[in-house]
Amino acid sequence: MKNIGNFHSIAQIRLNNARQGYYWFNADTMQAFKTKLGSDLFSGCVFVSSEKNDMPYMAPHPRKYSIRVAMDDGSIQTYAHHCYDTLREAKKEAKWLGEALKIGTMRWCNNAYEFVSNNLLD
Repeated sequence: MKNIGNFHSIAQIRLNNARQGYYWFNADTMQAFKTKLGSDLFSGCVFVSSEKNDMPYMAPHPRKYSIRVAMDDGSIQTYAHHCYDTLREAKKEAKWLGEALKIGTMRWCNNAYEFVSNNLLD
């Protein structure tokens, strides 16, 4: 069963991800998607990433921001993928999500594999 992680830094999340056999922060993958990581960590688990997907067979896309959540098993779950046009928007939502996870109004649902309002049953 996955649980929300509790980390002190993005570096600690990266290390846990690699130690558990995941490759979310793999340099080649991050380079391919032109991934950038925000430096803020909200409530020990939520962070912002951005990607600029310019594949050769597609028209260029603008950089988009996503909200990610670090789980205790080393995996990275996505709360919102490419939903934000600016870092400011994404950070505002990431801060909200971090607080909601911390106080329990949002949670990870292992049965549905998504984040849900805590009033919904597993």
